[in-house]
Amino acid sequence: MLNGKLPGTSDVTSFLKDFGTICDLRWFCIKGGQSVGGLPNTAIVVFDSMGAVERIFKSFATSHGIDGSFWQAYSVVAIPFRNPGPFDDIFSKRVFPRLVSKLQDNRNADHDSNQPPQPGGSRPVPGSEDHRPRVKRLRTESREGTSDVATVMGNHASTSRQTSSSIPESPEWMRARIVQLAADLQSARATLDISRLEQDLMRRDHQTELERVRLEITSQKNAAEEALSRKTAEYDTVFSGFKDVLARELALTSDMNHLREKLATSDENLRLTQSSLDEFANFGGKVKALELELEGARSRAYKLQVQNAQLEQNMNMATTELHKANSKAKQLESKVKQLEVDLVSSREKLGSTEQSLASTQRSLESMEEKCSSTYRQYESTKEKLGTCKETLENERMIMRNLKDTLTLDVYRSLGATHQSLGAFLSAIGQPPISEEGNVLPKKESD
Repeated sequence: MLNGKLPGTSDVTSFLKDFGTICDLRWFCIKGGQSVGGLPNTAIVVFDSMGAVERIFKSFATSHGIDGSFWQAYSVVAIPFRNPGPFDDIFSKRVFPRLVSKLQDNRNADHDSNQPPQPGGSRPVPGSEDHRPRVKRLRTESREGTSDVATVMGNHASTSRQTSSSIPESPEWMRARIVQLAADLQSARATLDISRLEQDLMRRDHQTELERVRLEITSQKNAAEEALSRKTAEYDTVFSGFKDVLARELALTSDMNHLREKLATSDENLRLTQSSLDEFANFGGKVKALELELEGARSRAYKLQVQNAQLEQNMNMATTELHKANSKAKQLESKVKQLEVDLVSSREKLGSTEQSLASTQRSLESMEEKCSSTYRQYESTKEKLGTCKETLENERMIMRNLKDTLTLDVYRSLGATHQSLGAFLSAIGQPPISEEGNVLPKKESD
């Protein structure tokens, strides 16, 4: 699967044909894990062999950082399928039915070709793997090809021990073994590069998600703080108004007490002057005026009590809203703490992944040391073989020059020397030499 700023269809097709035969190539615009309309940013490629997929990932691992390469020029990334993965639904509903129909058409074409049957013998029965759809086999091989590096290294180590115990250490075997170890080392390095790239992508996605959540929580916290500040300002305003009302109520209370004192004084004066009511006929009008003033003071006190009750109700409502804002702020703080715990857990997981990568690197270094020791052993054996060949050629020249002049005893001693040389050549894995100087055929036991 290719993801990024994809070029035109012809450019992508010409680039992918160099890695193998393309069975299918589909273009999608993927946003938020869903297929939407727009310019394509994702391409799902199906090859006819697993080797082509491995070559694609190897090319991406080795060339994505090189200026002028296809991966660097178009900012394209090669991503393997995961099980389960976000593109399984798209593959199963939009790619897989098309591949099945293509395979069915190919089978019908092969059936209509009427090829003649093979004479004699019976055809081999296909294995269980041949009954699976080819695309399903490719997806299974792709998922198996991106397994853990440590498992691959363990399999190579066990194969190395079995091979070294069953095959003698001949120069040909050493040469083949060096080639095999070099190929295994290159494959392990490519797999390690792919794993590192996938981990980098996962780390970037995780950091982006954490940054988005952190910004969202910060915005919510700022909004809650602004609401809390507004409620606090309203509460301060209401409280200051309540203080003013209390001050006015205290002033009115003092006025009422003063009026009550006046009323008591007036009542006392009224009792004193009732005896002389005839003399002070106009005093009744003053008493009525004082009574009216008292009623006005009582009505004003009642209005102040009503206003006080309304202010207390408003204060209770403001206190309730303040409590709600405080509880919401506490919830946001608990969410922030939980996200910090999740961040610590993610960092611990990342540390364990880095430790596994370090162990894999150490395994690769041990494999390189084994390769170097095997190569040194091969060079030493090659030098010994050259020395033995030079000695053999010298003996042949001497035997050819002195064959006609040697006595029988000397000839026998030369035969013994020839036998010892043949035994030495057999010991180092070379075919023996005949008396005429010809190389005898190598036995099966050698």
